[in-house]
Amino acid sequence: MEQRELDMLETLLARAYGDPNPYDTVESFARFNHDDISRLTDEELDKERLKARVRWAFSTKPSPWLIERMARLEDAAMERQRRR
Repeated sequence: MEQRELDMLETLLARAYGDPNPYDTVESFARFNHDDISRLTDEELDKERLKARVRWAFSTKPSPWLIERMARLEDAAMERQRRR
């Protein structure tokens, strides 16, 4: 891929899986603070982890929220695995 195409992909992924604005809605506030993770089903958690990692993989400068999100999602997945 050319750099221009990578930049476009990064922009698209940031729009599709962007950092939430905590002032938009109650749901956005919960997501911003990662409070939504405990309510995700196993399938939703798995999909959320994949979305975050794909965005991270194509980000030239991942946001602090995305880095924290990935850590929280991985912790939740490991905790659920441990409980099984």
